[in-house]
Amino acid sequence: MFDDVDICVVVEKEVDEKKMPLPLVIHKVQEKSPSDVTSEIDRARAKAASTDSVVLDRKAGAAEKLYYFLFGPLRCLARISH
Repeated sequence: MFDDVDICVVVEKEVDEKKMPLPLVIHKVQEKSPSDVTSEIDRARAKAASTDSVVLDRKAGAAEKLYYFLFGPLRCLARISH
């Protein structure tokens, strides 16, 4: 059904002087070596994050920004519904 393998790892970033966990999606992992994956994670860790960063390496949409304002249990329900 799916040809590509994508993984999501959480990278701790400092945003507005606060540490925040931000997801990093690495696409087509089946075509990459472990060293390539590690390099992508290292680049994401070194890259600056802003309040617009919900997923590293792309800008957040309105729904994604709203997600972080939800109360914890509501975020869990939002994840389950997808």
